[in-house]
Amino acid sequence: MHGHVLKLGYDWDVYVQNTLISMYSVCGNMKSARDVFDESPELDSVSWNSILVGYVQMGDVQKAKQVFGRMPKRNAMASNSMIALFGKMGLLSDACHLFNEMDEKDVVSWSALISCYEQNRMFEEALNMLRERVPIY
Repeated sequence: MHGHVLKLGYDWDVYVQNTLISMYSVCGNMKSARDVFDESPELDSVSWNSILVGYVQMGDVQKAKQVFGRMPKRNAMASNSMIALFGKMGLLSDACHLFNEMDEKDVVSWSALISCYEQNRMFEEALNMLRERVPIY
């Protein structure tokens, strides 16, 4: 696929670059995904989220943190991905810290943090978060 992109001269198109980054990430080839990312003439929020999600899916906390730290503009999707990764890796304090720093939390943000507690067998805390989000009458 990548060869065809180069051969046809579409390597300048940000949409095509983002698709390649995503394709390599989904296939677990983060070296090639990172090469495409680093060589892209233009990076947009999709580019940044695609490379971040690749590292999150691989469970690479260090590289995900590096990308997240360099993102020009963080969005809820990026923050939610990081919260999920922190929870999966048992880094609850990092997940809570990031969640508390978020200006706008969506239903995915709340679900990600509740899942962090659940994954780390902190069931009472998970229920408390659920009650905070959705008061039970």
